[in-house]
Amino acid sequence: MFKNLVLTIVYDKKTDSYVVKKCEKHATSVIVPAMYKIGSNELKPITKILDNAFEDCKKLRSVKLLGNIEEIGTKAFINCKKLETIEVPNSVKAIGHFAFTNCIELKSFQMPDSAKIIGQSAFMNCIKLENIEIPASVKKIYAGAFENCTNAKQVILPFTVENIGRDAFRGVPKEVLEDYEEWLKFSAIREFCLDR
Repeated sequence: MFKNLVLTIVYDKKTDSYVVKKCEKHATSVIVPAMYKIGSNELKPITKILDNAFEDCKKLRSVKLLGNIEEIGTKAFINCKKLETIEVPNSVKAIGHFAFTNCIELKSFQMPDSAKIIGQSAFMNCIKLENIEIPASVKKIYAGAFENCTNAKQVILPFTVENIGRDAFRGVPKEVLEDYEEWLKFSAIREFCLDR
């Protein structure tokens, strides 16, 4: 285990890589490097933000994840109420359950083209999130993923999504969803996923 000024980074034997375990609560801006090493050990990629790693970092405003991150864990950034910007690499495949829940200042999130899963309530209550653009790589959107994203101005959802959970877009402004003509091609999505 190694602790720099704000991050606790640990070695994960199973994946032969490093993972971010914790962030100090006083952090305001964080850059997670693509590669890392502890002492004289070999340089290895950082591949995961562990569950709850940044939870309740109430002063955190910006995060930049570099290079090799493949997974953002469950509740990784939950209740980071001042988080405005986060940059994620195209290596991210999974965004965990409740990963960004209650990030009420988050205005944009560029969904990586590598993402396959968006977890349950991953962006719930991100009330300033304006654009929701799901890449073609995403196969599953869990229940409540974008629930109460009340400021959304655009929703783009490809036909390649195979599974959309209950209330995934509940609370997204009705007019935004009605303006998005592609919704008409999904037969049962309105009652199941939207607040109608």
